[in-house]
Amino acid sequence: MLAGNELHHGAFGSGTTTDAGNNLFATRNAISMGLSAPELSMTSNIYLADAAFYTGIFVAPQSGWVGSTLAHWLSNGVALDSDESGEPLVDLDTLMPGERAVARGTDLGLPYCGAAPTIGAVESDCPEATTAALME
Repeated sequence: MLAGNELHHGAFGSGTTTDAGNNLFATRNAISMGLSAPELSMTSNIYLADAAFYTGIFVAPQSGWVGSTLAHWLSNGVALDSDESGEPLVDLDTLMPGERAVARGTDLGLPYCGAAPTIGAVESDCPEATTAALME
């Protein structure tokens, strides 16, 4: 799970081949990103409904900060197979993902249960013994 994320503002040079996949962004200001990420790839992420996205010269987000919508972000071809949810997380203490995250992720070569990986930090639909093995 990522919250209050900043994706490479260019402080360390050009952000080439940056990938962010299978993440839950449980914050109103989902992405604040500089101009130095030419090969950014974001796949199978879930964002809080009405989250804002900002790309450009870095400014610290203010309470009245308004970025673009997920629809605009998707139209730029950056966030493939991504979605919005009113409840990306069911429980903040356990990081349990909401229903729209279960078996919706991209296979990254890590163990998972069900038809596809669950988006977020916790894998769902696993028998209890399997879940313990995945967390070791």
